Amino acid sequence: MIHDGNRTHLQLRLTLKKSPFVAVSFLAILAMTSGNPTKVQAETTNKKVVIGYSTYTVANPAFAGIILGVKSEAKKYGYKFIMANSNNSPSQQISDVESLMSEGANYVVITPYDGTAVAPAVAAAKAHGVPVIALADHIVTPVTATYSMDHAEGGKLAAAEVVKFLTKKYGTPKGNVVDLEGIAGTVAAALREKGFADVLATYPDIKIVARADGGFNTDQANQVMTTILQGHSKIDAVYGANDAETFGAVAAIKAAGRFAPVGQPGHIFSIGVDGSEPAIVGIRNGSQDATVSQEFIKMGSEMVDNIHAKETGSIPAIPSVVWPLMVINTSNIASPEVKAYGIWADQVNQ
Repeated sequence: MIHDGNRTHLQLRLTLKKSPFVAVSFLAILAMTSGNPTKVQAETTNKKVVIGYSTYTVANPAFAGIILGVKSEAKKYGYKFIMANSNNSPSQQISDVESLMSEGANYVVITPYDGTAVAPAVAAAKAHGVPVIALADHIVTPVTATYSMDHAEGGKLAAAEVVKFLTKKYGTPKGNVVDLEGIAGTVAAALREKGFADVLATYPDIKIVARADGGFNTDQANQVMTTILQGHSKIDAVYGANDAETFGAVAAIKAAGRFAPVGQPGHIFSIGVDGSEPAIVGIRNGSQDATVSQEFIKMGSEMVDNIHAKETGSIPAIPSVVWPLMVINTSNIASPEVKAYGIWADQVNQ
């Protein structure tokens, strides 16, 4: 890893179920998915290159950035963009990949619900000579290229922020922490959890008083955090494996009457991963402390740029990219460093 301040060279998921906590940016995604509930096709003027994108959800705010990055860059090159949403079904995602190829996709991009279960879809694509690119998470079986963050590093960065807060609060690293994990069985969730837990394990006075599956989902995280709050009168910090979880957890804290803004006495520290809109809004209004951001729009567009470079012969093969991360918090959100890195959530509604 290459570390540079809060930055490190080094992604996500969720469910489609409706939530009262879903941010306004989802309207852009919902507009794209109107009509056929599982498929959407972009307007195009060139059908030589067809990029087929298979995702398992569009409810997670992070997917607004992913889709925007891929779709807009494909349009720039005149490539056709088609998409399938499996709605959290591994078997449907396998079928979706087959459908995308039958519709002419000569590049298949997958954000897997389950990086192991999707292997038959990868095999089918390979049998048809179609390159497979994993986007925003990892696929266990070999693929053409992977564009993703280092998930373990993301968990470590989040843990480091928790340690800083607790040390400042108590003068020594100690306190009670709630750990909300991502979707059980996914590569992203497992690695983020490992990174987070490994760091906190080195501080014996920091106790993880509750650990629960937040499902990368706002509603689910809200429900489990509500239960955790009822059983624990003393909580100093909460970590969500993505920002959707953290948003749900903060809402539960508010509903329980235990919310205090960032910097105020009684404040429960909160941090997530992704840099999505709920987190950026929360950091700006003092309801969330920090997020470990990954620039999804640039990630998606760079992937398409490399597809184009391969198509035009500029590069021999599509490279894999470990995407750089940056901790964005209440102290640095307006800094030149964060501006240079980019706040992708601000671009979604432009």
